Amino acid sequence: MTTKETYNEIVEEVQSKAEFEDLLPENDNSTKLLADYSSKSKVDPWRGIAWVIASIISAFRLDFDKFKEDTGVEARNNRIGTADWWLASAYAFQYGDFVEVISGKTNYAVIDEAKQIITNASHQVNAGINLVKCVKGEFPDFEPLSAAEASSLRSYYKRIAPPGISYAVISSVAEEIKIVANVYYNGNKDIATVTANVEAAIEDYIKYLPVEGENNIFNGTLVQNELIDKVRSIEGVNDFQLTEILISVDGQDKVPGRTYQPLSGWLRMKDGFPLSNTLTYYATNV
Repeated sequence: MTTKETYNEIVEEVQSKAEFEDLLPENDNSTKLLADYSSKSKVDPWRGIAWVIASIISAFRLDFDKFKEDTGVEARNNRIGTADWWLASAYAFQYGDFVEVISGKTNYAVIDEAKQIITNASHQVNAGINLVKCVKGEFPDFEPLSAAEASSLRSYYKRIAPPGISYAVISSVAEEIKIVANVYYNGNKDIATVTANVEAAIEDYIKYLPVEGENNIFNGTLVQNELIDKVRSIEGVNDFQLTEILISVDGQDKVPGRTYQPLSGWLRMKDGFPLSNTLTYYATNV
């Protein structure tokens, strides 16, 4: 609100009081006030005082708006413990450096992007524990952090996380998936083309597991019906029937449920079981 608008508000308030009627110029406003001050006519003292007060209020509002903006930025940048904070902290981690308290904030004395080894990370809360899953390397050739790197990351979080907050760092090799299925395709289509498209679709789905609410390629969830729909949408495919899905974790096979989120955050096709060996194709009209 401008000084002129504030002054007019004060004038309107004064004009609403019967006891001030004898003091008021007719139809007083800031424009008339400025015209009176530029002439030799006598100006009512209260009008000048009102203008000064309006100027002070206007200046105070500007300062207060700037204060709100600055404090809002500061608050957003220091929301410790939120999902965004856990993720931002993971990406800011510098292997080999130690954080320090600088100007009241825990940070690195020198920001060195070459030491920021984490390339993909996720955060979720499970049973009251903040789980940070992370890997290094470029998609799709991710790598888990080494034992020393993971230990350093845990020490880093211990230093910066709020006291009493439970957390865990997970950085491990991808879990392996074995998919056995029947593909029913239009016999008029080229089988080589159908095969290539089906295998590419399944491999892409495994790489880009859907992540709810995020545009991400890490820590997604396998949804069997989504995989089926993806294959069935391929031109020439009439139907897709999953007959077996196994997930290998630390060498142990298990059958996933309708949905499955890898503990490691990522999946890859199981060694020794390429799709070229586990998919069976049947020419059919439906």
